Amino acid sequence: MQTIGPESVVCAVGTVNKRPDRMINPALPTGEVEIVLEDLICLNKALNVPFLPGQKELPNEEVRMRYRYVDLRRPTVQGNLRTRSKAAKTIRDYLFSQNFVEVETPMLFKSTPEGAREFLVPTRSHNRFYALPQSPQQHKQLLMAGGIDRYFQFARCFRDEDLRADRQPEFTQVDLEMSFVQPNDVQKVIEAILKSVWKEVLAIELPANAFKRITYNDAMRRYGSDKPDTRYGMEIIDISAFVPDAAKDDVIECLVIRDGAKMTASEIKEILQSAAIQDLKSIPHVKINESNIDSWLKKQTFTHFSSHCEVAGREIARQKEVKIGDAIFLHKRPAFLSGGNTPLGRIRVAAASKMATKGLLSIDPSQYNFMWVDSFPLFSPDEEGKRTLTSTHHPFTAPEPDDIDLLISNPEKHYDIVLNGIEVGGGSIRIHSAELQTFILERVLRLQKEEYNRFSHLVDALASGCPPHGGIALGRDGIDLKDNHEANQNILIGGSDTLEAQAESAVSGVRGFLAEQKVDAILCVAGGWAGGNAKSKDFLKNTQLMMNQSANSSLIASRLAALYLKEGGILTLTGALAAAQGGTPGMIGYGLAKAAVHHLVQSLGASGSGLPNDAQVVAICPVTLDTPMNRKFMADADTSKWTPLEEVAKQLYGWCSGEIKVSNGKLVEVQTDNGQTTFREL
Repeated sequence: MQTIGPESVVCAVGTVNKRPDRMINPALPTGEVEIVLEDLICLNKALNVPFLPGQKELPNEEVRMRYRYVDLRRPTVQGNLRTRSKAAKTIRDYLFSQNFVEVETPMLFKSTPEGAREFLVPTRSHNRFYALPQSPQQHKQLLMAGGIDRYFQFARCFRDEDLRADRQPEFTQVDLEMSFVQPNDVQKVIEAILKSVWKEVLAIELPANAFKRITYNDAMRRYGSDKPDTRYGMEIIDISAFVPDAAKDDVIECLVIRDGAKMTASEIKEILQSAAIQDLKSIPHVKINESNIDSWLKKQTFTHFSSHCEVAGREIARQKEVKIGDAIFLHKRPAFLSGGNTPLGRIRVAAASKMATKGLLSIDPSQYNFMWVDSFPLFSPDEEGKRTLTSTHHPFTAPEPDDIDLLISNPEKHYDIVLNGIEVGGGSIRIHSAELQTFILERVLRLQKEEYNRFSHLVDALASGCPPHGGIALGRDGIDLKDNHEANQNILIGGSDTLEAQAESAVSGVRGFLAEQKVDAILCVAGGWAGGNAKSKDFLKNTQLMMNQSANSSLIASRLAALYLKEGGILTLTGALAAAQGGTPGMIGYGLAKAAVHHLVQSLGASGSGLPNDAQVVAICPVTLDTPMNRKFMADADTSKWTPLEEVAKQLYGWCSGEIKVSNGKLVEVQTDNGQTTFREL
């Protein structure tokens, strides 16, 4: 026995007896029985187990993921997997009882624009790819056209999106579709499924009125979100009518936070940053005290010039029961609502979290507030709000019958099911008319002929006599973000955070695993491309994107180098040869961002830059790198002059190891011709 370590696999031979009453331990899985041992055989000794599944203090997540097979032995993880399995069985049993047919749809499909970026799977034919499905949307519509009037599956979906806590590259959804239905029919099925799961898995009986309803416009006006958490109040108040001369054609809103005056200035700043408020001055706020409870509107940016200020401030405080000790945030926005949230909506969520942490707001985690959100706009305008439209959800959702001549302004038959501020499902009644589908793709969304042809199979199916149909996709995996398992550490920073907040996240993350150690090299390989000249519709948007991807990433890398690079180490950034050779009129934002990287390299290479002694900084300046993304968007290009990533990796390794010499503060031209890659200092 003493030679067998913890987590070893053994075979115990003996007699199973009931424990004496005084020895029964209900806290143990085997607490009611004992084995009178006759023999013990070690089947497999456990050697060098990094941690014990039952230990109280577990190692960090990186260690647990590295030894996932040990982590899976923990009762909590086992319970999660078994709960997931039980939920799947409950859903399957209910749908089978309602005459649904489970159908597996293909995992390899052709690329079709549905909203998110796709994962591409190369074939053995050059420049030919499959796409992994973002959802089975088109497949299940083909099933409806084929007479499978009630379909479902546990669908695996893939979306190449920016990683967030609620977005993963792959996830599972309960996907279903029904013929000859209205929204209420689909919603009844989902409500029944959720009630069954809560009862069978959680032993909770949801009440008959568990599912409330709200329109998109009401949700956005009252909560500033299309997926509101209604476990707490803090509703947004439209005060435009009180100060009409200040509001004019816009909307002035305020958010009253009870006891919000107890928050410090730094806590309020943290809330605004968490809510991705870039310009903190755009959201004025005031703490209510005895001296300003009637006059709080007088000094606010949007309202100080209004002739109604004093009366309005006093009347709002009276009607909305504003009290001394509250805090009020204000915002002025366009009257037209679009997108998934408003600035005050994001502040509401961040403030609720902060107030709950401080014990000033109670949010019951065992409370389940379901909400159906419907009447979404069918299309959203572009950022200028003029001509170009995009599908709010996907281009297969049907408008209301009376709204076909008012597609832009009237609601569609889309519906989301929301639980405690999280969207757990979304669906719609689909377009079953080939003529209407064609009109939306060609005339409203203005797809090019090549893009339209990607949907020709669906349009043909609708034209064959497809019945009216609708459905929903329910639930996404609550799995952890997919880290790079080849890396020793992964640090995720908020894409919408300020540059200062992003840098702090990166520095804090590196500090967490390096402590006082230094590294030999820091490589910033940030890339990306977006074109456009000064007349382009997305000129400013693309320029900001390029600055974020290239210049800001390089600034963060420089900050890390100043703190964690060894003396004599090297910092390598990524520039572009086009930006080093002159102007870039067809891609101004891209050239501007890369030129900023080039200037940064020259500045950091000079004395007094803040980098460690004898440290070097260089930037590679390629023409075109041979990446999967470039091959996708430039499928017909001549790739003979594209630089393989392997060649760049070899050069970077040579610089880092000292095997290849490079001058400090230099830009290095990267050229490839007929399979030969050269690196030359400019």
